[in-house]
Amino acid sequence: LQNSSATKIQKCFRGRKAFELARSEVRKNFCSTFGEHCQRVDRNCFGNNSDFLRQLLFFFNASKDSDIAILSQVCSLLLQYVKHGDVVSLFAGVDYSSVEPVVIHRVKRLALICVHAVHQKRHDWNNQLLMSVQSTSMPFVQLLEAVACLINPKLPWNCKVVGYLQQKKIYCLFRGIISAVPQNARNMEHCDISALEHVLMLTASHVGDSQCCCPAVDPRWSFSSQLLSIPFLWHRLPHFKKVFSANGLSKYYIHQIACYLPSRADVLPNDISAKQPGYACVLANVLEAATWILSEPKFASDRVRVYCFYLSSCYIILFS
Repeated sequence: LQNSSATKIQKCFRGRKAFELARSEVRKNFCSTFGEHCQRVDRNCFGNNSDFLRQLLFFFNASKDSDIAILSQVCSLLLQYVKHGDVVSLFAGVDYSSVEPVVIHRVKRLALICVHAVHQKRHDWNNQLLMSVQSTSMPFVQLLEAVACLINPKLPWNCKVVGYLQQKKIYCLFRGIISAVPQNARNMEHCDISALEHVLMLTASHVGDSQCCCPAVDPRWSFSSQLLSIPFLWHRLPHFKKVFSANGLSKYYIHQIACYLPSRADVLPNDISAKQPGYACVLANVLEAATWILSEPKFASDRVRVYCFYLSSCYIILFS
């Protein structure tokens, strides 16, 4: 048994070493072909017949600053090209249907590694976390605006990509990113929507209605459990609070977590701080959103009932 275990460990180690060597070789070929700063990249490189994205997606490692620098430059080029053309044609050419599986796979992976890169650098970039979408020269904004571009609701792959991101626990990554917002940035006034809020709006809008075909998300990795339990969520995301409260997202997500909490209290992640338990943060965030909604003259009566139901559930859990 010991010999068998040792053999498996050795095979695993050799396999990982071989993979890293292959990764390094592909990275070297990529830089040789397209330039270390992507200076030899044009819009044709994003097409289905190019090795550009295939190689990038293979060698990218979020723990390497050089790879994140390359990815940021790729995102900058992507945003530049889509200003002067269609996103679908950029990736698929003139016949999207014939290359749809490959294109969707690449778009899924590209969107995911962009979020991984932001999550990896969240502490180094914490002064950029609330920068507006207009600050396109900043790597953080480039990466997230590229994600927003790839999950535009008008694109044919929209639900497939967002569903993939949700299955890859994207809200856990967002939780880490949002939690890295500095304490002294929480109460700042932000005139423009931040790049982070932009992506959250697009992702969270997939709520399983008639126009959405995203698969169901495990409650533990959902928007409700991962994000509503962040301390002072709306102080960090003031523009997202308005969208969340006004367009029906609040009704869906708060009803969702109201169904979870009475019977499945384990869906909440570990507390960020002992002084700020997840249950209390959920309650505080909902109360703040409710205050904003109920101050609006056009709030709906059914929304009030949802809040009452949710708050009663929270009180049972908090004080039982």
